[in-house]
Amino acid sequence: MTLRTDKSGRILLPKLVRKHLGIEPGDEVQLLPNADDHSFQLSAAPSDQDQILVMTEWGFPIVYTKQTLPADFDTVVFTKETYEEHFRKKLGF
Repeated sequence: MTLRTDKSGRILLPKLVRKHLGIEPGDEVQLLPNADDHSFQLSAAPSDQDQILVMTEWGFPIVYTKQTLPADFDTVVFTKETYEEHFRKKLGF
């Protein structure tokens, strides 16, 4: 997908991209440079929550955190709960 900047150098993210990443108005996003070429990867930035789950383009879940996860953190439970919450929101439950 190719996007064009406006006069101020801003990029408008299409609604489909915002929905896919779970980006709401006022949310922060991260642009991560790829070491292999001159491109960037866009991802939702961790919010005020301690952890946030982001899906890669291949469907793999990645947990972003502000700090190191505690030893008793259950990634499987967190992923399941986040999926359920995501789909409840999507379906309006």
